Amino acid sequence: MATPYMTELTNRRNAKRGNAPSIYDGCMKALEKMGAHSLAGHEFDVTFGRSGEDNDKNRTIFFDYVNLANSKVFSANIVAEIGSQDEGTWLAAYPKKIFDSKLPLNDESSAQRMVIAARCPTGAPPSLAKIWRSSMNAAEGVRFKDIETENEEFEVTDWVSRSDGADDKPYDIMLLRLLPTYEAPKLHGKSGGSSPRKVRPRNKDDDTLSEDVNMDTPLNKIPSPKERKIGDTYNPDCLPDHRGPYFAHRESKLVQRDYRDLDGDLIAPYELYEKLTEGTLFSAQISMHTYIFPGKRGNTRSKIYHIYIDKLRIHDKGFGEAWHPPIPSLPSADPSSPRKRARAERDDEADKSFDFFNSVSPVKRARITKT
Repeated sequence: MATPYMTELTNRRNAKRGNAPSIYDGCMKALEKMGAHSLAGHEFDVTFGRSGEDNDKNRTIFFDYVNLANSKVFSANIVAEIGSQDEGTWLAAYPKKIFDSKLPLNDESSAQRMVIAARCPTGAPPSLAKIWRSSMNAAEGVRFKDIETENEEFEVTDWVSRSDGADDKPYDIMLLRLLPTYEAPKLHGKSGGSSPRKVRPRNKDDDTLSEDVNMDTPLNKIPSPKERKIGDTYNPDCLPDHRGPYFAHRESKLVQRDYRDLDGDLIAPYELYEKLTEGTLFSAQISMHTYIFPGKRGNTRSKIYHIYIDKLRIHDKGFGEAWHPPIPSLPSADPSSPRKRARAERDDEADKSFDFFNSVSPVKRARITKT
């Protein structure tokens, strides 16, 4: 049964906006314009694949995905709607599940990533719903192909799920992870100059360098939306649930990512809880990663499938309330340290294709003052 919220979203997103197309038509035009940079047009082992194989069962193994046409990092774009917490969305300063031995969260902890359960947009026209289904097929096809070729069982963390949990229903949720919530300076010997230090997500399953971030000069005041810059850093206590003995961050900072609101302004980390509510329509540029962790004492190995959001743009507000995660309180323990791995080169053309979504939500014009 359709709810008032569903009817409101359907009508608003399908309505013409003066001389501009509807929100959904705008999304369709952007996806069509970017062509092969839409996830919907891809198939595992046909247009994209994994960056090598490693059968060493005694160590952690990391796989990136690459575009088979140019051997660069596989990066693609999607349009989706933010789902509920029951469907998998988790926006908080801490993981939804974590072993007590990994606490407190500190500068050396595995990367904390907020999670968006992405679903088909409410009231999407058949053409857009078909693109969503094709995007789901591209993601779930990886796991299906792995099942066909694997010669051992794994304890799997998937990047797709079912909203109702019924195994006899098709997958309809794509689990997307934001870039690390916290980053700390990369410490590797004496500094060779006065230039800003790079930071990395302190993460056993992904310790790759992020964009240049000046950790030496964190912001002392909250900048206005127009003053924000990608790479700005903030005190972790800006998050309302970053409180208590669960956290022991010293040098870690929140980092400004390329996540934007309806007006095209950067969303500060402390605004994510109120901006990314259930029902929000957004586009995202994503990358895919798989990790295999050795089992303890010969037990089943873990295989983890993650999709990361490199860029995000909101195109219509949702109907859900702002997220209010409780302040956690758990015992502490010392975490283990991360390890390094090689990376493929990023695909600049795929990166630029995300700008096609700028036309979906027109930027507001400045008022002209009469004299």
